[in-house]
Amino acid sequence: MNIIKIKNYLNTLLITLIITVSILLIISVKNNIEFNAIQNNVSQAQHATNQLIVLRSHLANMASKIKIIDDKVNAFSLTPAYVGAKISEDIYKKYGFYVKQTSLKYRNPANSPDDDERRTLQKYLNEEIKGEFWEVSTMNGKEALRYYKPLYIEKSCLQCHGKPNIDVKPEVYNKLVRLYGDKSFNYKLNDLRGAISVAIPMEKTNQQNEALLKNIFIFMSVIIILILIYFFIQGINKNNID
Repeated sequence: MNIIKIKNYLNTLLITLIITVSILLIISVKNNIEFNAIQNNVSQAQHATNQLIVLRSHLANMASKIKIIDDKVNAFSLTPAYVGAKISEDIYKKYGFYVKQTSLKYRNPANSPDDDERRTLQKYLNEEIKGEFWEVSTMNGKEALRYYKPLYIEKSCLQCHGKPNIDVKPEVYNKLVRLYGDKSFNYKLNDLRGAISVAIPMEKTNQQNEALLKNIFIFMSVIIILILIYFFIQGINKNNID
């Protein structure tokens, strides 16, 4: 009798251990899936940002050497900010995520920061954060990965953002003031200009994660049920023998 009780106790302990390990395994898998999904979105944001920065750098060096002669074309249509905004529109239409250059001292109203961007830019300005930064926050009221990479004033930037009539040629200064007002001048080398801001909605990622976790949960549940059935049958057989 004591042996039967011990065996029953050990079986109960084993079943409890299996269920506990299974639950911990599901939690671990869930955390890994969520982590990998976020890292995948971060990689997408990094890729889009790096491409945009390379393009901006090239345009910054070329913009002052090219003259727009068609009056119907925006005089700054080859500048980093203008082209970057157009590319960001295409990225949003094609891939469904948001990319833009934003700043606390913006010229184009389209580049004005939202609350999340303003808070992050202020942290860069106060040197609370440096380099790339990301967090899971919100965009238009929905959960999104928010990724940032700061932009600093380089020598080529001064021709549009430096001291008026010194770094910025009078004709360029006058055009900028006519289009945007007397904004975003008097920057110095290495000053914080703003940041590339990327927002990737988490809705699709969350749906994929939920579907995968559901399948894993079903699979683990089936395994546990089969194990329980096995022990139940074993118990019946032993009782019949006894």
